[in-house]
Amino acid sequence: MHAFFSHVIKSMTDAIYPPGCFVCGEPYDDAHKNACSRPPPDVPDREMHPYLCSGCAAAFTPIQSPMCTVCGRMFASADAEDHVCGDCTGTPKRFNSARAVGLYTDSLMALIHQLKYNGRTGLARSLGALLYKGFFRWYDPRNIDMIVPVPLHGRKFRQRGFNQSYLLIRQWGRSVDISDSGIDTGRIIRNVIVRQRNTRSQTTLSRKERQENVRGAFQLTDPAMVKDKRILVIDDVYTTGATVNECARTLMAGGAARVDVLTLARVGGAISPPVSTPGR
Repeated sequence: MHAFFSHVIKSMTDAIYPPGCFVCGEPYDDAHKNACSRPPPDVPDREMHPYLCSGCAAAFTPIQSPMCTVCGRMFASADAEDHVCGDCTGTPKRFNSARAVGLYTDSLMALIHQLKYNGRTGLARSLGALLYKGFFRWYDPRNIDMIVPVPLHGRKFRQRGFNQSYLLIRQWGRSVDISDSGIDTGRIIRNVIVRQRNTRSQTTLSRKERQENVRGAFQLTDPAMVKDKRILVIDDVYTTGATVNECARTLMAGGAARVDVLTLARVGGAISPPVSTPGR
C-alpha cells in the first residue's frame, strides 16, 4: 500500500512540475513547448505534452501497412500488400487480429518503462489517449461487445500497485462523449479473466519459453459473461504474442465469438519477404 501511494504522489508531482522530457531529460523551454504544441503528423501529439520534447516525439514509429493481417507485424517492402506472415501461417493464433499503435522503440518504449517500472502512473491518461486513437484506427466500436485488460497475478499487483493494462483504458469512457464515440464504460470488464498462476517474468524468455510460461495461466471468473461476445483484449506491449494468445485461448474456450487484441506498442521491426529461389 505504501508503494501505491508513493507512485500516486510521484505521478501527481511530475504532472504538475514536469522535470523535462521523460526520454532525453532535457528541461523544457519555450522552444520545446511551442514545438510540442505543433507536432508533426503521425507522432504522439498533444496527449504527450509535456512529457516529450519535439525531437523525442518525432522518434515515434507508428504501425502502418503493409502488415500481417493477423499479428500486425509490419513488412519491410512498401510495395507489399497486407497478408498473413509466415509465423502466423505456421503457428495459427487463437485471436482474430492484433494491432498496435507504435513500435516498442525510442520514445514510446521509454514512456512505457516510466509508467510500468518507475511508477509514473500519471502517464497512463496520456498513453491511454494515444491507445484510444489506435482503437478507432484499427477497430469499429460497434463490433466490440467487451474490452478486457490482461490481468496481473495478485502478488504482482501488490508489488507494482497497479495494472498498467487497465490504467490505459480506465479513462476511455470519461474523456469523450461516449454516446458519440460508441464506447460505454460498461463494456470495460476488469475481472472477467484472472491470472491464476504467478508466472515468471517474460522479459528474458525465448518464444517457446514464453508460450510454456503462460500456458494455463488464465481462468475465466464467469464463462457466461463471455459467451457469444466479441472481445477486445488490451495489453501494453505485444512481444511474441504468447500472453494475449493465451488470454484469447481462455476466452474462446469459454464461448467467446471472437477475440481481437490491441496494444500500445509492438516489439519487432519490419520483416522482409522470404527470398525466392530461381526455378522453384
